[in-house]
Amino acid sequence: MSAKLGIGMESFEEIREIGAYYVDKTELIFDLLENNTRKSKVT
Repeated sequence: MSAKLGIGMESFEEIREIGAYYVDKTELIFDLLENNTRKSKVT
């Protein structure tokens, strides 16, 4: 069994339909914009 990644997909519905993984990077983007830093955040 291989993991499906929704790379390049813009439709959350399509990601769910094919059972792909979704990684929300919203917090990372805000951190980059506000602090001009990169952190490795794994939760």
